Amino acid sequence: MTRVRRKGVEVEKIVQEIPYFEYKVGAYESSFAPSASCTLDAPSDATAFVAIILAFLGLSDFTAASIRDELALSYWSSQLPVRLFFLFFVTGYTYLFKRGPETFGEAIKHTSGPADGLKNSLVFTWGFMEVTTWFWIYTSMRDEIRQLSNRQAEKDRDKNA
Repeated sequence: MTRVRRKGVEVEKIVQEIPYFEYKVGAYESSFAPSASCTLDAPSDATAFVAIILAFLGLSDFTAASIRDELALSYWSSQLPVRLFFLFFVTGYTYLFKRGPETFGEAIKHTSGPADGLKNSLVFTWGFMEVTTWFWIYTSMRDEIRQLSNRQAEKDRDKNA
């Protein structure tokens, strides 16, 4: 604990040092808080583009959900691997290249780039939950395809008998 004079008032300040970060706790902590530079309060070009993409994907999913079972199984059997691969890649990238001391020690150095916005816990949590959900749908759909092929085989066997 150290004593610091701030605006004529003596204040105690506690500083704990952790690799890569410095946490400051004390009476004047709010004066050191960084201001938020990016918020979702005001619409921007990027948020409008993301909204259009999400609306398009949602509309295509609702359309695919309203078709017959045989067509839906063929549609989703082609969509699921692509979505799983993409979401697994995004989640893995977010986890492996996140900023912080727990990133494999010194094995992977953090470099700044255009995808820095993806390297946060919100994107990782969303990606992890999506991968889990889509993998669950994949296993359920695989069972449905197996049951459909068994029914088709029984129909063919009854036709031939």
